Amino acid sequence: MSLLIGLESVAAADGLNGLLDGLGHLEDRALAARMLNWTLRRLVVDEKTAEEARRMAGLDEFHSRFEETVQGWTEGWLAEGRAEGIETGREQGRAEAIAAQREGLRRQAALRFGASAGLLDAPLERVASAAKLAEIGVWLMVDTIEQLVAKVEAAAGDDGVD
Repeated sequence: MSLLIGLESVAAADGLNGLLDGLGHLEDRALAARMLNWTLRRLVVDEKTAEEARRMAGLDEFHSRFEETVQGWTEGWLAEGRAEGIETGREQGRAEAIAAQREGLRRQAALRFGASAGLLDAPLERVASAAKLAEIGVWLMVDTIEQLVAKVEAAAGDDGVD
């Protein structure tokens, strides 16, 4: 009974090691097999893993293979987490770079056009491409404020993120 309560209350797969040792010491092998199947269903392991566990000759072999499987799960979860973290970091880095690029363009426009540079704020905010923002930097050096606002409005309308 204590084994069943332990199996029911285990919070993570790696907490099963001691409980699986207990299954291995049960004299009633049929009961041990049923408890193993129940544990596999409770953990919601994929069918391939569950089937492999059922085919194993004894609980001792299951215990050692289960430890390897848990290690594989853990490594997979860590790798997935790292990959997601890297991608999230890249996305945040891109967003920060775009924001810094916009801010630099605003400062340059303010130096060149004074208060009229505020006309660029709204359309500039809609430009999401670093390449397009670089192009706007060139326009800022040669165009009048009216020409620049018109070009930035057009760029904001057809901007594709790079």
